[in-house]
Amino acid sequence: MGSRGPVADPKSQRSADGRNTLRAARRTDSGPVRMPTGLAKIKPAAGMWKRLAPALIESGRLTPESADAFALLCRLHAELEVLDGQLSREGFVVATERGPVANPIARLARAARNDWVSLARDFGLTAASSARLPEIEDEEETDPLAEFG
Repeated sequence: MGSRGPVADPKSQRSADGRNTLRAARRTDSGPVRMPTGLAKIKPAAGMWKRLAPALIESGRLTPESADAFALLCRLHAELEVLDGQLSREGFVVATERGPVANPIARLARAARNDWVSLARDFGLTAASSARLPEIEDEEETDPLAEFG
């Protein structure tokens, strides 16, 4: 189920007044984000991690606490590659003793795609979800005594 209402404008007057929910405070650093050990054994999953994780870490969307969820997203990506390859070899319709039927791999691939999209939204990897992500404000380091000097 999607979000309700239009995408909030981070440049609106409500944002300037601090009443827009698209602004979020930067999280404190809770340590480095590491690829889970089992993920490195799955080449397509590890490739997705290496391709997307640096940008997600930089933007604050991938934290040590969410690394397992992102690893699951990467595993789903690898599963989809396998299922899509098998589906392209076998086709969407397979012959059985009772006649042609829909390939059950198509149902598995559709379910995996739905799961992937649902999880990708959490990381802002879909077009609509990236528009709804909170903007991270950079906190400028200022000297609190400078205004008195």
